[in-house]
Amino acid sequence: MRSTDRPAPDREIALADQLRQAKEQIESANRLFDEGLKAVSMARETVAECARLASDQSLSEGVLASAPVTEHRRLHRSGCPPKIDQDPALQTFILARLDRLTYQEIADEIAAAFPEDRRVSKSTVHAWHKRRRKAPRFTWSRRSSQMDHPG
Repeated sequence: MRSTDRPAPDREIALADQLRQAKEQIESANRLFDEGLKAVSMARETVAECARLASDQSLSEGVLASAPVTEHRRLHRSGCPPKIDQDPALQTFILARLDRLTYQEIADEIAAAFPEDRRVSKSTVHAWHKRRRKAPRFTWSRRSSQMDHPG
């Protein structure tokens, strides 16, 4: 056997040392991986328990509401609010003319007096007036000087 076929003793020691360090690093990484897996598992169990407790609590307490469900739904309608309801000047303009003009005439006067983005059609005026008539009215009571509701 030639001397060149065999690694030098220093080289053998260095390779053995590198192999030992690599094994230690693998063992350390495995320990960290196991600890991380345990932590994730415990976190999942905690989340599941909290969700179960929250579900049990909400079912046992029920839904607490101060207003009837229909009122809640009425106040949270989807879509844009009616244009007239958002514009007090337009409301005043329409109310001043409701007693003496037709819906078409009111719409024509609105078109003459307001810019294009604030104009409404005769059917919009009619629908707004119809909703307004159906809505409960709040009035001042002369006797008690407080707001009274007819309902």
